[in-house]
Amino acid sequence: MERIFVTSDTHFGHNQEFLYGKRGFRSADEMNRELVYRWNQSVREEDVVYHLGDVYLSGDENAEWLRQVNGHVRLIRGNHDTDQKVKRLLNSGAIESAVWADTLSYAHKQFYLGHFPTIIGDPNALEKGLRHRMLDLYGHTHQTTSFWNDRPFLYHVGVDSHDLAPVLLDQVIEDMKQKLAERSGHGR
Repeated sequence: MERIFVTSDTHFGHNQEFLYGKRGFRSADEMNRELVYRWNQSVREEDVVYHLGDVYLSGDENAEWLRQVNGHVRLIRGNHDTDQKVKRLLNSGAIESAVWADTLSYAHKQFYLGHFPTIIGDPNALEKGLRHRMLDLYGHTHQTTSFWNDRPFLYHVGVDSHDLAPVLLDQVIEDMKQKLAERSGHGR
């Protein structure tokens, strides 16, 4: 049975110390290998992964890293995902699709998938709960925490928040429930 994962901002091949060094690596190549390893430790071949942008930054040879990962990858384009890069990823079979944003219905919840944090509806309306509102999944910020300004409906899926691996959508839902309970004053 397929599972759904979300991730973003792998930045394969991003050969700048401020990125790979911050992630604890000595080089972009070392980072690339570990990203693939951790991805494949979590994701099976039959799983679906929504990659919320910024797959690789420079050099089309870096697109090949994505061909080494498990799962059916669907790209939500980020600010570094140019038309040329997307065409290469599609033609190589590394991704199945590419759009600028999308929505997903899962487990009686509605998700907005985009590269940038986007407030959908009233972000402070806690009484609606998770089932009755659009839940925003995003990347781009390279933050190391899962929530935008502690808001339970704005969830960062980037590798920098999730031990350099895709996160299971069921885990995202559990994290949101816990954050909503904390914000509502009800604990878990």
